[in-house]
Parts: sequence; C-alpha cells; structure tokens
Amino acid sequence: MSKLYFYNNFHYGDCLVSLHFLNHLTKVNDIQCEFMCLQPYHWQLQEFICDSDRIKLTALPQESFNAFDFRTHRNPNNAINLWCCPSIRRLWGEDHKTFPTYSKNFPHLLDVGLMVYEIWKYVCETNNLIYPFKDKNDTIFDQPILEQDTLVKDYDFLLVNSYCNSGQMKISPQQQDSVFLQVIDYLKVKNKSFITTHKLLDNECTYDYNLSLAKIGQLSKRCKVVFGVPTAPFWATVNKWAMNNCIKYVNFTNDKVGYDFNDKMTNISDLDALSKEITELVEKI
Repeated sequence: MSKLYFYNNFHYGDCLVSLHFLNHLTKVNDIQCEFMCLQPYHWQLQEFICDSDRIKLTALPQESFNAFDFRTHRNPNNAINLWCCPSIRRLWGEDHKTFPTYSKNFPHLLDVGLMVYEIWKYVCETNNLIYPFKDKNDTIFDQPILEQDTLVKDYDFLLVNSYCNSGQMKISPQQQDSVFLQVIDYLKVKNKSFITTHKLLDNECTYDYNLSLAKIGQLSKRCKVVFGVPTAPFWATVNKWAMNNCIKYVNFTNDKVGYDFNDKMTNISDLDALSKEITELVEKI
C-alpha cells in the first residue's frame, strides 16, 4: 500500500470537501493519505474521517500557511494541492466558458458541486488514481457520523449566518448581521423556531452547545429549512440525510457560489427576492 500526501492551506469548507474526496479515494485505491491543514482545524475535521484508518491529519508547515500555490504539487513530501484554484486554472485554460461549471438551473452562478467533481477528477487523472465518483451528486456528504443525532430538537429554520472567509459575501459582517436580524424578527413574529450558527444577541445558537461542523451537519436533518451564506457550516448541511428531510435550502450569496443538487435548492443574491422567499417558506411550513 502506497502513501500519498495532500494538503489544503485554506478554510474549513475547503478542507471538508477535500476530506470527503480522500475518504472515497481511499476506498477504491490501495493507498493511505496524509492530509496537511491548519492544526486548529483538526478537532473538527477529525470527526469527518473517524471511520477511516487510511487518512491521517497532520499539521501544515508554517511556511505554507499563506502560500498561494498555483501548481499541482509542492513540498513538503511532494504533496498534492487540493485547494480548488490550482486545478481550476489548468482546466479552464484560455477560455473559462469551456469549463463545465455553470449551473443549469442558475446559469449566472458556478455550480460548486460540479466544480469540485471536475477538480477531483482532474487530480486523479494527473496522479494515476482511480476516480471514485460517477457524477456530481457523489460530492454530497455521506459520512456515517452525519446520520447520528446531536441536539434532540427540531427547528423550522437553521440559519447559517457564520461569516465567509473567501469573499463570497460582498456586504460587510455588520450588514450581514442586519439581514439575519430582520429574518429573525420575522420568524419570531410568525412563531417559527430557529437556531443560528453565529451568535446574534440572545438568540439560540449552535455555539451555545459547542456544536462542531459535523454536529451542525447532524442537526440540519432535523430542520425544515436551511437558510444561510455559503460557508463551511452550510457545506456541512449538504449531506444526504438532511437533503432527504429538509423542505428547502436557500443559499444567500453575493458572489458566484451556487448549490444546484436538486429542486429543493435555490440561490438568491437580491434582498427583495430573499424577503419574498422567506415569506413564502414561513407560510408553507
């Protein structure tokens, strides 16, 4: 059995999807994987690979913390870079439009499921590895830990209001808080239950229960609506159990980050359209 080294020097969401890929990669290839990322992330990321004995988390060397590497490989250990941008630049070539990342249902947005599917396929093709996925739906999280329960509570809305770190939101954190506080006030008036992922005033929050990303993923399947911005906790909700149970996903984005896995998902950037969507959902549930 050979050992391969991988790394991702970016954020939680980037690392989550990388581990999903490695989890499946080790099931069809006779390999062990060492995944390097920021040490403080390990306690949460470890939960996503708790059933795998072929993936090991190690600390990313400090000199790589802020490295924007646009090659496929770099030291240490000739590690394979799983951050999306290096592979995207090779796949795009000279013409972005030829790269199949634009969403069918939301043509103005990038389909992040399709994007990571194509990136991982490219990584396998360029490293003589068997690609474990058949289509973009295989990029949906299916880690067994997500089938478990955390809080034994049900909510009408899971509000993913954590701050984005990759420029997905063009509004300020204060402006984002204002949007979510307006939604919260409306949900209170309509007597709908909710929980946030970032503490706002005295409203119930996953932080109150010290929920990790995996536990937020567990909780999401007990929520009727997942509404939030495209950051790591939102990614954690895109798991097969939550997608079966939830009525609707609403991705609020100012950038081109779109989720398009089924007709339960919608992507909204306009505040008027967002207000209309929330109003309709509140009446529906």
